[in-house]
Amino acid sequence: MKGLVEACYHCCRLAQWNMVYQLACWPVGTDQRPLYDCLEVWGQHQSQITIFEALKGKLSPAVDLLCLDKLGHAHRHLGEFQQAQNYHETHLKLAQERGDRKAEMSAYWGLSTLNNHRYEYAKKSELSRLYCQHHYRLACDLGDRYQQSKALCQWGRSYHQNLDFNRGLPLLKKSLEIAKEIKNQSLEVQALEELGAIHFFAGNYQKSQFYLGQAISEKYSAHLSKDPILEIRILMTLCFNYYLSNQINKGNLSLETVTSRCQIINDVSLELFTLNNIAVCLSQYGIDRNAAIAYSQKALDLSLRIGFFRVAIANAGHLAVLYGLQQSTIAAKHWLKTAIALYRQHRHVLDSEGKGIFFAYVAHARWLQGQYWGLFNLVRALILLPPWSSANGRLIWRKAVATLTPPWLRSLRNSHKL
Repeated sequence: MKGLVEACYHCCRLAQWNMVYQLACWPVGTDQRPLYDCLEVWGQHQSQITIFEALKGKLSPAVDLLCLDKLGHAHRHLGEFQQAQNYHETHLKLAQERGDRKAEMSAYWGLSTLNNHRYEYAKKSELSRLYCQHHYRLACDLGDRYQQSKALCQWGRSYHQNLDFNRGLPLLKKSLEIAKEIKNQSLEVQALEELGAIHFFAGNYQKSQFYLGQAISEKYSAHLSKDPILEIRILMTLCFNYYLSNQINKGNLSLETVTSRCQIINDVSLELFTLNNIAVCLSQYGIDRNAAIAYSQKALDLSLRIGFFRVAIANAGHLAVLYGLQQSTIAAKHWLKTAIALYRQHRHVLDSEGKGIFFAYVAHARWLQGQYWGLFNLVRALILLPPWSSANGRLIWRKAVATLTPPWLRSLRNSHKL
């Protein structure tokens, strides 16, 4: 792969654009995937940008469509969402002008994927559903079952952000049904992952573990070996499932597997997701508080760099709690002030779940600093995220009951079914 990429760079310098295109499409590996696909799977997004930015506008409109599509996805992976939006919109406009319906489907896929990743903006999930509907209708018109399954899976996923599980589940089940009909393992694993995730967010841990267990079963081992990023996402969700259903040993084993896989990550969005969730796991279940601080700090720095302010706010609050538990008063106060400042500046990007998580961390941090009036924020958190409504609601309830000192409150841990 490195040799092909260097050859692409060399041909770009010589303005040999036909050769650049041929090299970018060169079949690689046992499954003979084009080089540009391998670069995306292996996280070489900057190489994609360098090659396709140089190639764009040099050959035919058909090549330009490919360039715009890959540039949009590459910038999304790097967390550069506005650039990604511009490329996908240009891709859609060009596809519609040319009457290329397959390219139009690709553009809708790129736009729906992008807006599903931009979860810190409340209206983005609505946009994603609109793009998914357009994608699905085009796929039905063309009789393309593969694209139908993709669109339905993305459509179902878009309901996670709104915690609207009843509307997302039928779409995901239909996506899985089509994937099995056409015997496409890639689509099957993606649908199983999303079914596991949506049941997890709904608090149905047994069903979630059932679907996630299927996704990482021996049947799909060969496919997952080619897509380690997908495997990490599945294992991370499974890890939380185990912890929240009191299967601590299984959770620890799953977390060890995740951390061992992290060396291959070269995807900014996935890296942030992993750093944030590992920090929560390590601290919430008392595994390693110092490591939790390190992971949370990395997540905070990365989220500020790429503009994921929802994650930045949560990790600043998390650090205030972690340092408070270590009785590092100065650091705890610093991070509490930072969390509050970030919240005041960026609260417009938070949905109710994001606000609930922030209020829970602030309440816990204030409690540890002896500011007991801060429990008002815990009440606000539990109103926004009641324990029976979602996985994060249960997590906040557990944190409240486990960390607050009054015996009458701690006794509720055994009486309240989570």
